[in-house]
Amino acid sequence: MAPEQIESPNDVDQRADIYSLGVVFYELLTGELPLGRFAAPSAKNDIDSRIDDIVFRTLAKEREARFQSAEEVSTSVATLSQPASKKAAPAAVGKEGVARFATLAAFFTALSMPVMGLFFYTYFSVYESPGDMSSHGKVESRVDGLYVVSLLSAFLSVILPLLGIALGLGALSEIRKSGGQKRGLSRAIFASLTWPFLIFLGLLIAIVPAPGLYEVLLVLLVGFIALGWAIVPPLCRWARNESNSLSPIFGRLAIAFGVPALAIILLVVVLKSTNSDDPPNDSPANASDAQSELLEAELEAAQEIGPGSKRAYALAAFAERAAQAGQAAITEQACWSITEYTKRGEISDYESLSNTCLLYTSPSPRDRG
Repeated sequence: MAPEQIESPNDVDQRADIYSLGVVFYELLTGELPLGRFAAPSAKNDIDSRIDDIVFRTLAKEREARFQSAEEVSTSVATLSQPASKKAAPAAVGKEGVARFATLAAFFTALSMPVMGLFFYTYFSVYESPGDMSSHGKVESRVDGLYVVSLLSAFLSVILPLLGIALGLGALSEIRKSGGQKRGLSRAIFASLTWPFLIFLGLLIAIVPAPGLYEVLLVLLVGFIALGWAIVPPLCRWARNESNSLSPIFGRLAIAFGVPALAIILLVVVLKSTNSDDPPNDSPANASDAQSELLEAELEAAQEIGPGSKRAYALAAFAERAAQAGQAAITEQACWSITEYTKRGEISDYESLSNTCLLYTSPSPRDRG
């Protein structure tokens, strides 16, 4: 049955009969039905390769590419009785050749990746190199070799992916027009989809709050697998002319990303409910420990002040705050420091510094320990 009889049964003409005749031809010559990506009849049996052109033309998916009447088929079959010319033999090879731009598209796409890496390396080397820059530093950097390489790699980082995508799509179209006989499908798909995949996954990573290296690698791995499963098989079937629609891609995309999204939502809900059942960790003991750590840090900062009355006054003020906070041990440490500084002769009016310290400086903390 011709493809148009399935897609639009109300719009069928005599060219559907030409397709049916091609099915009969192929089955008589090979003993098989022309299903999917079928081989040329001459590849199945030792027959004239000129027959391949006739069979392939009668089985063209697009009816405009078929014989338009039974008379044209008869004329073409009649030419088979004539001896084959030297130029007739390679006719079937064109059908089995590589799509014209598939290899070039894959090359551009593969080349764009190290070029992109070179751009980022030179960019950060030029604009974020350590060291002080003079007033003319930026002007001088523009004539530096790294700056020129950065500009060139930035230009190529845009042009090469675009060329790869455009040529890859052209190769896919050529493969489809050949009925799937042209080779190079994997190269065309690599060139057409790699950068759209990377851009989409980059935007997805940007949504993740403060992603780490493991999160980025996980998103890239899962994203590539999901996108590949959703897009590549339907696109292959379309390019081989086994399907006339790319609509299955949308359903597979919904499954590929919908199921993980639902799993993540359920996981977040479960984690939140688990955390809500745990007792709060803000007991008075924890608050006291936090306050002690903060006061100890302040004490160390006060002790770092240079020798003199300024350090003694800072320690005295700190001792009063620690005493008001009920931190007797820390207050005692501060006051003992003041006593030591008094013995060294750094200050002479100890009693005027703080009345609070009178409670904590005798005997010394070392003797108490």
